Amino acid sequence: MQSDDSKARPGQEFGWLNRDVFRLFQKAWDKHLRASGTGITVPQSRVFAELRQRDGLTQTELADLVMMEKAPLGRLLDRMEELSLVERRPDP
Repeated sequence: MQSDDSKARPGQEFGWLNRDVFRLFQKAWDKHLRASGTGITVPQSRVFAELRQRDGLTQTELADLVMMEKAPLGRLLDRMEELSLVERRPDP
């Protein structure tokens, strides 16, 4: 006999299913990017998606949108700039 504590709550079950769907989507997106031959990584694709919608973001704004800390994002942007994938401009 199960106690009430061992039963999955509907919201809890939805949360786990949502997490699984998100994980599978990420895995498929990573596979797609690798197959494309562009060399673009998942984090880079997140940056591109945000910059496509909102050109001219500050690094702080971008960090919030892609849910990264500013320092790791800065290193990612450095690599992207070296590859001429993004252009950094001074913030007036």
